[in-house]
Amino acid sequence: MNYVTIYKSTILGLVMSLALLSCQDDITDCHPERKDSTWTEGKTILFEYNTEYERNEYSIVEGENLLFEYNHRGAQCDNIFDDEWGEILAFNVEEGITEFEFVDEEILEINCFYREYGAWVSGIRHQVKNGVIRGKLLFGGNWAITVSVFTTPSNPNQESKAISFVDIFGD
Repeated sequence: MNYVTIYKSTILGLVMSLALLSCQDDITDCHPERKDSTWTEGKTILFEYNTEYERNEYSIVEGENLLFEYNHRGAQCDNIFDDEWGEILAFNVEEGITEFEFVDEEILEINCFYREYGAWVSGIRHQVKNGVIRGKLLFGGNWAITVSVFTTPSNPNQESKAISFVDIFGD
């Protein structure tokens, strides 16, 4: 074995050790994936079409409905730039009901929207009008919610995205 080979092996070993140590630091500063499923009284989702940008706009305001929000946040590490991501599905239903089911175009009545967020996505709120959303009020004030829907692409270059989950929504 010559000195050049020993030198290259030593440098390679040092680089690999430093890489492993830096990865270990990143792991200790990470926050796990999280899902929050909540409902709130006295809120309404307003829907408007923005003609300037040719897209749907949604805003959550005070109102007379129940607002359901599903927020799925991906794992995020403090030492990694731009790794955060998440998705939100929101819809509203009339207050006072104890169960509901909306199928396909009926979903338009509840102003359901889906939004991805993070460093590498547009953050545009996508309309949802295909699929099924059903819910039932449980003892104790929580809701059992089942969602199996598809987003409506905001432009012709996008594909629909399937969103499916079954979860308990708490206040």
